[in-house]
Amino acid sequence: DPAEAERAALAVARNCGFALVFEGLNPLTTTDDRLRAQLAGRPVVRVTAAAPVRPGRHDPGSWWWLLPRALGVVAMLGVARAIRRR
Repeated sequence: DPAEAERAALAVARNCGFALVFEGLNPLTTTDDRLRAQLAGRPVVRVTAAAPVRPGRHDPGSWWWLLPRALGVVAMLGVARAIRRR
């Protein structure tokens, strides 16, 4: 349905925010008419999961996802401590 596709495209464009900056648009001040013109001709695809989707081991929502972030914090604390000792 073209009307539904247009509504979905506008909603995604408004909610992605920063990506519109690369298009030369300010997501907070751009009018819907300007967005429609910018998005004209772009495909809109609806994705429906065939089965429930569960996060994988390294996806957000699992403990493994936190590991690189925790290691990053520990590394930054170590660097800050080394700088203070100088």
